[in-house]
Amino acid sequence: RGAHCGVVNMGISGNRLLRDGRGTAAVDRFDRDIASVPGVTHLILLEGINDIWRSSTPGEPAVGAADLIAGYRRIIDMAHARGIRVIGGTMTPGWGSKYLSRDMEQVRQKANQWIRKGGGFDAVIDFEAALRDGESPPAIRKSFDSGDKLHPGDNGYEAMGRAVPLSLFQPPPS
Repeated sequence: RGAHCGVVNMGISGNRLLRDGRGTAAVDRFDRDIASVPGVTHLILLEGINDIWRSSTPGEPAVGAADLIAGYRRIIDMAHARGIRVIGGTMTPGWGSKYLSRDMEQVRQKANQWIRKGGGFDAVIDFEAALRDGESPPAIRKSFDSGDKLHPGDNGYEAMGRAVPLSLFQPPPS
């Protein structure tokens, strides 16, 4: 009650964590898109799936979990230097899509395991758990799928929103 909260969505369709794609790489746009927002206190970082699948295209270097983790650490360090809490979002499931091979799925799972248990993030939102079908490897639940087995549809985005514990954004006790 009486608290004010604003949300700034700086997501870019097709964006990548480590390299430019449809926009500037997330590691290179931190100052412009996050640090420049007045009063910013928290960042939810949900990046990496486009790095993984794009690494299979000609001319693109391979991307492993260690590469993604280094990118996450870079953003975490920049944010912490400015007093911003960083909440890691696990990459959503995509098994069965044309975008992920078995090797790529292993990279996704290793990176997600680090997001959950690596200790780098101040908190974690498990978007994979919110959308997965319960199989192994996990696919996006049919009712949450946009049709390509990778991107959530409206119901999927609603499930992701419901997976965000608002308590993560409470101001620290005074």
